[in-house]
Parts: sequence; structure tokens; C-alpha cells
Amino acid sequence: MEGLLDAISAAMADENEELLESVASLVGPLESHIYLQQTAHTGVEKFELQHKKYHLLFHSFPDQYISEITNSLIHTNWHTLCFAKECASPPMWATYADEHRGAALMFRADRQTDGSWGKMNVKESAAPTDSESNSGEIAAQLYAVDYESPPPEVDFFRFLGTLPLPKLESAWHSTSDGRTSQMIGEIVDDLDAWRDNLWNHFRSMSTRKLNKWEHEQEIRMVLPDLLESKGSHRKVTYDMSQLEGIVFGLRTSLEDRFEVMKIISENNQDGDFSPVEFYEMIYDGKDFRKVKLNMA
Repeated sequence: MEGLLDAISAAMADENEELLESVASLVGPLESHIYLQQTAHTGVEKFELQHKKYHLLFHSFPDQYISEITNSLIHTNWHTLCFAKECASPPMWATYADEHRGAALMFRADRQTDGSWGKMNVKESAAPTDSESNSGEIAAQLYAVDYESPPPEVDFFRFLGTLPLPKLESAWHSTSDGRTSQMIGEIVDDLDAWRDNLWNHFRSMSTRKLNKWEHEQEIRMVLPDLLESKGSHRKVTYDMSQLEGIVFGLRTSLEDRFEVMKIISENNQDGDFSPVEFYEMIYDGKDFRKVKLNMA
């Protein structure tokens, strides 16, 4: 403990933020470990209520408080649709397709000349009502997930994006005697630039993952939840015209294949959509790949 405190003091004195974060990240687990040791030694049933309140106030509450203000004040809640660039990864089939018994949906998505992804149409439900739900079609942007870049930095007082401007100024950028910070003046002087910066940061934050997930080759659609939707209203449906193909897994049963083909046929009886192609995954002893099924 003394060594840890010395390291934190040295990092603070040198203003070494990277070292300070690294050392400070050890404090929480160390505290939890000490508390667990005390509990195991004393016995959970013998811990007095007063001691539990003390631990909540001085140990659990600070972390919970920081977590709540960063999660609720910086960015709105958001939902995401996750796609994969390719479907030839055995771990992906094992994880997301019921151990290769399921199927993958292939969607049409435009690629731009600069290599970025275009938009895809989905139908998003609006806020819940007493009767029928209202929904509207939106064209949402697709983004390739970044597995290499570190998490974007957060300038806390500049990124309180969920608060109305008067509340932002009175609660976070003003003193008790009415003085306001220079930062709020910079925000007010160019609100458009401030909002653009917020949304750019949001997109950067919501499309980054650790490189351990790189095998997924994820393409992600991110939808900010400005209406705080719940339940079924958090879901969207895709436009049938954008469904290009169905890929069956190595172990997809004949019954499930037939049922999927039946559903596709029933939804395409009017002929408004392009034909949906069917594929299956095979392992030829060397590669795991998809092959087209001839349904003629």
C-alpha cells in the first residue's frame, strides 16, 4: 500500500497522466481485495450494517457517481446494429449462429469511392403509445469498427452533451456568485462547431473495440436513442429489398432450411424485390467457405 501511494504521489508531481491512470487503476481492485479479505475473515453474517454503509459511502459510491455522470451526461443512450464484413469465420458461426446450426443474412450495402460504407434503410419505432406504435424509415450510416485506435479522449466539461445549454451553464460552468467560465463562452460563440465535435466524438466512441475482436470484421450502424425508447421500441427492422442472400451453417437442419426458404418465398410473392440467393457453408479439409446452392 505504501508503495502504491508513493507511485501515485510521484505521478502527480510529474504530471504524468498516463502513469497516473495506470497506477490509479490498481486502487479499485486493491480496495475490493482488502474488503473481501476482511469479509472472509470476519464472516458476512457478522458484518454490521454500519460497516456496510461506511463501505458504500467511502468505497463504492465514488465509482458509481463517476460512472453515472459520465454515462448519462456526456452522450445520449444509443443502440447498435452489428454486421460482419464476411461470414467465413468459424468462431463467429459458433458464437452467433447456434454452433453452426443457424443462418446468416446477407445485405446489400453501398461502398463509397473512398472505401467507407454507405447507408442502409431501416424502420425505426418511435416512442411508445397506448395503441399502435409509430415507425418511420430512416437511412442510417454504416461504419467499419476501428480495432486499432485507443479510446478517444474526453474533455469532460466540453462534452456534457445531454444537458440543455442553460442547465449546462448554471450547473457546471458557473460559480455561486454568478461568474461563468471562459469555456461556456467558447461554446456559445460557435454552437454548430461544438455540436459537430460532440457528434464526431460520439461516432468515434461508439465504433471502437479492442483488437481482440478484430476477427469479427464488424460493420456497425449506430442509432442515438434521443427518445429513450424501451422494450420492442428499441428494435428496428430492415428493408426486405436490401436482403441479398441467406447462408446456411454447416449444421443447419433440412427442416430449418425449408422454413427459411418458405418465409422468403412468402415475403417475395409480389415480385417487388430482387431474388434472394441461397448459400451454405462447407469445410473442404482446408478452408471454411460458402458455396451457392442451385435452387433451379
